[in-house]
Parts: sequence; C-alpha cells; structure tokens
Amino acid sequence: SVGIDMPNDLDTPPMEFEDIGDNTTDAPLPPKAATHSTTKPISTQSSQAQPDAAAAQQADAATNALLALHSMFSAESERLALHVALCGTRPLEAENLITCLAPSDFFVEHHVGLWQCITALHERNKPFDVASVLDYARAHNILVGDVVYLTDLLDDVLFSAADSKSITEASDRIKNFVQLRQLQEIFQQGLQLCAQAPEHASIVSTTVQDALINL
Repeated sequence: SVGIDMPNDLDTPPMEFEDIGDNTTDAPLPPKAATHSTTKPISTQSSQAQPDAAAAQQADAATNALLALHSMFSAESERLALHVALCGTRPLEAENLITCLAPSDFFVEHHVGLWQCITALHERNKPFDVASVLDYARAHNILVGDVVYLTDLLDDVLFSAADSKSITEASDRIKNFVQLRQLQEIFQQGLQLCAQAPEHASIVSTTVQDALINL
C-alpha cells in the first residue's frame, strides 16, 4: 500500500490507499492501424446485381408512404356540399356544386347515395329537398342514411354560416381527394405487379409513370 502524509498542522494519521496502478502512465499506445474499425466495407455487389429488386423496394416504400396518409377523403367537405344542395336556400351555389361534382367523387357510402339522388332529381327538374330525396332513395333502394342524419346535416350551424369561398374550397377539396385515391390505386397496382415479378420492376415503374401522366 502507498501512504499519503498529511500536513503537520493536522493531527490526522496518514490515509492508506490500495495501489491499483497508474492508468495514466506513458505506456505506448497500440499501433495506429489497430485503432481503426476492422469492419469490412459493405459490398454493393448484390444491389448492383439486382437493380430490379431495389426498384421494387422503392415502389413498396412509396406506396407505404402514400397509404400512411391520415385520410383519403374529407367527410366535412362532403357534408357541406350536401348541406348546400339540400337546404334549398342557396340555389346558385347548389347548382354549381351539382355541375362540378359527380356521385363517384364522394367517398362515404351514404354521401354517394345522397348525391346520386340529388343529381337524378335535378336532371328531371324536380325538387331535391330532404323529403324528395328520401322518397327517391326508397323507390330506387339507394342508401342515403336516416332522417335523423339528414336533419342534423341541415341544422348544422357551421354549414349554414359557410360563405361562397368555403363552399368552393370544399368542392375543390373533394375533387383533390378523388385524384389522391386514384394515385393510391395506381401505386397499389404497381406494388402488386412488382411483388409478382420483381425482375420487371423497371418496366412496372415506367407503366406507373405513364398512368400518372394520363391521370
């Protein structure tokens, strides 16, 4: 053991410490080469030999990113359009919506049915108020929701206070979501083709690009 002598003015016995060696001595460092990582560089041969497989993985990642989106529709925008068409107090805006939107542009099933009834009655120059829509839906076995849902739709204060700009934006948003769902379908088809034949992933990629251009 190593003794440490304390100053003479302190009447304290020397403290004893176990000698564990000095790790800060000037011992020679290991050779410089030994301090480098000995991990072998990753070979790129497999990725170069299988470019189609890499393209398939990229298509998979792109599809997963698209599918990770919160939603493929806006229920509020669809409800606002239905409110304007059914309320009967905004004929000009209702006419514009009926001209711009088709039943297939809607996503929620009973919204599709409601717009189908509204446009069918409009084409026949018949009123498309709630009672008329419900009668038409029953006669043609179309799903449109119940009376309570339609009443809540008409009585929504926020929808009643919506201005023309908000209504136009809702119509545009519905259309934008239609394109987004079409993009989703194209990516899903591309992913399925890549999974079936990964060696042809580059051809699939070109096909998907052509489909997007023609969208």
